[in-house]
Amino acid sequence: MKLWKKRYCKKVFSSVMAVIIAFGTFPANHVHAEQSLVARSGISYADERTKEFNDDWQFCLEPSGSPEEVNYDDSKWTDVTLPHDWSIYRDFDSSIGTSVGSLKGGNGWYRKAFVLPEDLMGKRIRIDFDGVYQDSYIYVNGRLVGNYPNGYVPFSFDLTDYVVCDGKTENVIAVSVTNTTNEDKAGYTSRWYSGSGIYRDVYLTVTDPLHVEKYGVVIKTPDLEKEYPSGSVTVDIASTVQNESAKQAQVSVRNTVMNYYGVKAYSGAEPCVSDVKTVEPGDSFEVSQQIKVDNPKLWSIDDPKLYTMKTEVLVEGEVVDTYETTFGFKYFNFDTDTGFSLNGEWMKIQGVCLHHDQGALGAEGNEAAFRRQLKIMREMGVNAIRTSHNAASPKFIKLCDEMGFMVFEESFDTWWKGKNDSDYGKQFFMKECTYPGVEEGTTWGKYDLQQIIKKDRNSPCIIIWGIGNECNETTENSSISFVKEIMSWAKEVDTEHPVSMGENKYKLSWANPGIMKQVDDELDLVGLNYGEYYYDSLHEEKPNWKIFGSETASTLSSRGYYASPWISGDHAVDNVHGNLADDAVSGKQLSEYDNRTARFGRNVTESLIFDRDRQYIAGQFVWTGFDYIGEPEPFYGTAKSSYFGIVDTCGFPKDRYYLYQSQWTDVKDNPMVHIMPHWNWEDDAMRKKVTYPEKSTLDYLDEKERVDYSDDSVGKIPLRIYSNAPSVELFVDGVSQGKKDFAQKVTDYGKKYQQQSEESDRLYLEWALPWEYRVGTTIEAVAYDETGKEIARDQVVTAGKEAKLKGSADRSVIASDGSDLSYITIDVTDSDDNFVPTASNKIIFNISGDGEIVGVDNGNPISRERYKDKKGSWSRSAFNGKALVIVRSTKDEGSFTLTAASGDLEACSVTVNTEPKAADLSEDGTDTVQPPMDQGTNNPDPGINTGNQGENTGIANPPTNTQVPPSTKSKTKSQFTKGAFVYKVVSAGKKTVKIKSLVKKNTKKAVIPVTVKYKGITYKVTAIGKKAFNKCKKLNTVIIGKNVTKVEASAFYSCKKLRRITIKSKKLKSISKKAFVKSSRKVKIKIS
Repeated sequence: MKLWKKRYCKKVFSSVMAVIIAFGTFPANHVHAEQSLVARSGISYADERTKEFNDDWQFCLEPSGSPEEVNYDDSKWTDVTLPHDWSIYRDFDSSIGTSVGSLKGGNGWYRKAFVLPEDLMGKRIRIDFDGVYQDSYIYVNGRLVGNYPNGYVPFSFDLTDYVVCDGKTENVIAVSVTNTTNEDKAGYTSRWYSGSGIYRDVYLTVTDPLHVEKYGVVIKTPDLEKEYPSGSVTVDIASTVQNESAKQAQVSVRNTVMNYYGVKAYSGAEPCVSDVKTVEPGDSFEVSQQIKVDNPKLWSIDDPKLYTMKTEVLVEGEVVDTYETTFGFKYFNFDTDTGFSLNGEWMKIQGVCLHHDQGALGAEGNEAAFRRQLKIMREMGVNAIRTSHNAASPKFIKLCDEMGFMVFEESFDTWWKGKNDSDYGKQFFMKECTYPGVEEGTTWGKYDLQQIIKKDRNSPCIIIWGIGNECNETTENSSISFVKEIMSWAKEVDTEHPVSMGENKYKLSWANPGIMKQVDDELDLVGLNYGEYYYDSLHEEKPNWKIFGSETASTLSSRGYYASPWISGDHAVDNVHGNLADDAVSGKQLSEYDNRTARFGRNVTESLIFDRDRQYIAGQFVWTGFDYIGEPEPFYGTAKSSYFGIVDTCGFPKDRYYLYQSQWTDVKDNPMVHIMPHWNWEDDAMRKKVTYPEKSTLDYLDEKERVDYSDDSVGKIPLRIYSNAPSVELFVDGVSQGKKDFAQKVTDYGKKYQQQSEESDRLYLEWALPWEYRVGTTIEAVAYDETGKEIARDQVVTAGKEAKLKGSADRSVIASDGSDLSYITIDVTDSDDNFVPTASNKIIFNISGDGEIVGVDNGNPISRERYKDKKGSWSRSAFNGKALVIVRSTKDEGSFTLTAASGDLEACSVTVNTEPKAADLSEDGTDTVQPPMDQGTNNPDPGINTGNQGENTGIANPPTNTQVPPSTKSKTKSQFTKGAFVYKVVSAGKKTVKIKSLVKKNTKKAVIPVTVKYKGITYKVTAIGKKAFNKCKKLNTVIIGKNVTKVEASAFYSCKKLRRITIKSKKLKSISKKAFVKSSRKVKIKIS
């Protein structure tokens, strides 16, 4: 064979076999390549150290038999792509407690078949799980590899001795996952909805036997604060290298500071190469090095500059392993009297607590979902996240690094005593760790804590390690010695970040607060959960404590529900008045007037004032940023999701979102104003709930619980205005109702703020107005700066009857990567497009094109409608006028259109384009890959209801679109039939088409032509499209023409009789990992 033919065969065969070996293809026994070609064409792993291993898994809940066995029949199992949470697909079950969302867990199994090429022999092969909930057992080729109990901590297993690398033998991995939710038997594993399954990403890592160990690079800048003004900073790097070969090796390590995306070396630092060291087989060694970095940029909230440290292992001058670590330059300080500073700048921590679930997606760890969640929080003014109460996904931490969020990363909700019979603490925390290679006597608690710290200790976003949350053990004397032990676990692997925990014992007289003080004496920082009333006394008693609000507020509300504005919500305790007023109990909805709290909590206003007025308090983490599934305080037994969130499970802001925004964003950067409530009070009973009554009827309330309103306000509805502007004027149908000014104040340490008046510390302005039903009544709030210039405007309009649906997507373009998400809001409007804030119409959703619906929601905590489809049908009732649809892209470039319909209402459609991720340029000119998302805006996404009309973005009358216009880059959608095939035009300009389908499903032989002529135009046939030969049950032979460059997902889905594929194309570059799902297991591929 001529040399060029050999090279060509290698190139094309590599493309074909990539379907097998690039970790997620059709299984190896689906393909038998020509033996002569196999002998000549070894398949390389290429240059990627780690690849996703998410595709082509099968799943079954409670399977029979022994699913770990290689030859187990999984043909009837469900095809899934990871991440995957099986509980979110289930119906709500009344036998399952609402504390975990009434969604059942159980025992689920995952299986995947894969082939590894011959040239991986001699390499080390590792599987990395970012998170499996929980108690997972990993089997490969029928053998138990290991068990990992913790559902939140990433873990890995070395598969080298379990797999076969010969390019043809099928390896089978099986994973058993158990999440107990049977209350009658063993209790729950969690106090909230945890999800079930392999709910985060999975990767396969291949290295040389000489390699950097996982989490094996530690980067420190101990003198940054002192050195930074000089322009030259010392970076300390400690790299741990393992020799897992059978031979002695002469090894050196080279470290290079790169730009964040690892494309170009940073010009202000020279690479550093260590001396050569002799490493014996089975040994590991640590190399300590220093690099001087000139003029680095600091990582900050506003400008989160990141770098990559490229660590290379060299043997005789050749690179055998490359390991990359994200890091940044920052310094921070917690002070006993002045609170917190970052890079020398004093600031308050404006944080929220976030559980890990993503509403209708369940626990699925999707990067686009995380990004949207963080973006919504940033626009509210949030600068920090507490990952309550567990380790965060690596992708979440990555985004916090990129977006400039500080992170308080927690590890445990409990220690050994547990809080549920089957939770991690009671079952595993103090048991001996069985992970391979761990020192004898190590507990799972110690191992997991140290793994959490190791994985994120280089991330600049980290500011606190959390070792526990309201642990029951801290009422006992034994906790004093134990906290010293757990602190030592943390300090063994990281001394750069303070350690703390969130505790509530000071407010509990039975909880031995004296013991808690001794525990807190051992911590670096003292985190108080709902301890606002104890701030001052503890600061006076313990002046050396550095204190912050680790969990605050626990205000409760339902988006768009209003009641009892005469109740302040201050000082509410023991489920009386401000917590469970009669007007809320019957409908299990809670008012938006900042006057409902958990029995242990505070309203927004109180918690903000407590934090604001005390400089020594470093800041707070509000419970919670988003509503989450489970813990439906106070309506356990009825509701299925929480009321705590500042935004609901859809990501739609509640009114208190704007109260926080008015306090946490600067008027110069983000001028805003917001009106509450809506102005549709036709229902007499609902109107009565929001109308100020005679004061004599409120004698049952304590004076502190009553809102002080004038006699003139009786019989009127209070309109409250949140704004960071100094003054606001209210208009009704263009007629001014007066202009009001906030009183401008200064704390005793110099922080400026504003409040309702000199006498009232309320953080809003109020007008009480009479109500009458008049469709089109327009109320506008206009905000002015100190010079009287208008800087923001909001409006509320009285809507008529429901007449239309109006749709909007958060982004008009998403990535065609099979993972990116589009969040589409559906609003119910009247005939004039005015938002109807009380609508509850049932809406049916359909989709066409290159996307699939993956979840529906409405934010209603008591709704029992499914988050997923019902036998292929997607629907959701609007809750207070709104519903949400989440659409995931496919891997096909193009577009999709979502249609929403509801009875006689005018339907709407939204079109979103899907395009490959575009390469942008970083500031130093190197290529970087950025997500296709709007950046740099101070206003919430277009798909988020930012005001009562779904249109408040803090500016006057922003445009809204019912349909997102297609991008000019979108592909022509025309198709035609010619001969045996239906063709779809890919590019009219380039005159290219792809095979869309066969005309006759019973075809036995299909020949893909080189070109096809239609209406006088000759098109090149460049691709075999998605499901082109779907279920062609008689198809035996396929010949692929010379212009084909791509074979898409499921192209040959379920082609049971397919036996031979001949490839004539020299241009074939891509075969989808899912191209041959459920096809014949006897396919032969011939490269002509």
